[in-house]
Amino acid sequence: MNSLLARIQTYSGPAVITHDGRTISYETLKANATSLRETYRNAATDSDDGLSGSEAITDLAHFVSTLLALESAAEQITFTPASLSYKLPSNVSHSTIATTWFIQTSGTTGNPKKIAHTTSSICSAIQIKPHLSELRWALTYQPYRFAGLQVVLQGLLSGACTIDCLRGDIADKSRQMLNGHVNALSATPSFWRQFLLNEPSHQLAFSRVSLGGEIADQPLLDALVSRYPKAKMFHIYASTEAGVGFAVSDGKAGFPEQWLETGVNGIRLRVKENILWLKPAFPADTVNRNNNDQAVVHTDEDGYINTQDAVSISHQRVFFKGRDNGVINVGGHKVFPEQVESVLLSAEQVALARVYSKPHKILGQIVIADVVLLAPELDEPAGEATSTTLSAKQIQMALMLHCKTHLSRADMPTKINIVPTLPLSDSGKVSRQ
Repeated sequence: MNSLLARIQTYSGPAVITHDGRTISYETLKANATSLRETYRNAATDSDDGLSGSEAITDLAHFVSTLLALESAAEQITFTPASLSYKLPSNVSHSTIATTWFIQTSGTTGNPKKIAHTTSSICSAIQIKPHLSELRWALTYQPYRFAGLQVVLQGLLSGACTIDCLRGDIADKSRQMLNGHVNALSATPSFWRQFLLNEPSHQLAFSRVSLGGEIADQPLLDALVSRYPKAKMFHIYASTEAGVGFAVSDGKAGFPEQWLETGVNGIRLRVKENILWLKPAFPADTVNRNNNDQAVVHTDEDGYINTQDAVSISHQRVFFKGRDNGVINVGGHKVFPEQVESVLLSAEQVALARVYSKPHKILGQIVIADVVLLAPELDEPAGEATSTTLSAKQIQMALMLHCKTHLSRADMPTKINIVPTLPLSDSGKVSRQ
């Protein structure tokens, strides 16, 4: 495979627009990357042991330039929030080096791990078609995360434009999208739920909408189709551990049961003990070791990766229940926080929900929920009901009754807190830590 830098040589026009409106052309990007690459090569050649270092990342344009310079020149690149660390061999020639990419998991349900990828595995889902160059992607994922890299590389390798929308709250990001004339957005379901509550979301005309990183439930998919009827919509299954998985484009939650037999896009799928296992189109060994050469991803004898995602099958559809390693153990009963969140989100008063655990002396853990309400449901500050609002206690009781109707007793939250907002992590997810 040609280097990433070689693959964009024919492209022209803007590549990255930073948060302050500064436009970086493809010509400038390629020139900066080529200059950096020569600097690294010269320094490595002058050393008996090659060159190891870390490049601080100041903005998105600098990040992309550095990535292009290091890829196929460095033996390995390690992505961190503040920098790109690298290792170049000595006596570097101009031949392409098979770079290993070390990317950190989000750590939503546990301690982050560094997972190894190849350029082939990281780019396996990138689409390169003439019409995709017309897209203007909003980047809301941090670029050093797996999902953020996918957006950056999709824009870069298809000749499209990427708009930096990383700073500020959801409202700020929405305005940045408007100013940048964004027409394509990939984000987590948590981000989309908050985004749809902001007025600027009504003014944007997306031609491409994608969701990933969390379970995409049917009400959210329906809301996106209603808001952006002309957009091509995908919900994507992928993870840092397993790499690029697959995209579902039929507007339905889950994926067709038939894929367990046929596979999809060269990827094989199977369900064992209600857990989804996935065999990528690229060799599984590319993603199952960290930079200490320690195995961090479980594979079976056939090369299938344990995704640790629990699923159920009904009506010829495979539905995601939640992360198996993120369940809440209530007296021996496993509670998937994602399923409790789904029930809370189905209540007409609720805009956003987060479910997590707290220790309990007898049961081990109990279920707690935080919810953000839609509109002026709550009478503040006194909390007393009026003709048009409800008190906090009344809403909490109504939500408890709603949960009781749709959940088993063991799955019920012990407490429901009404909160003003739910901040997102740098991976775009609601953290349960």
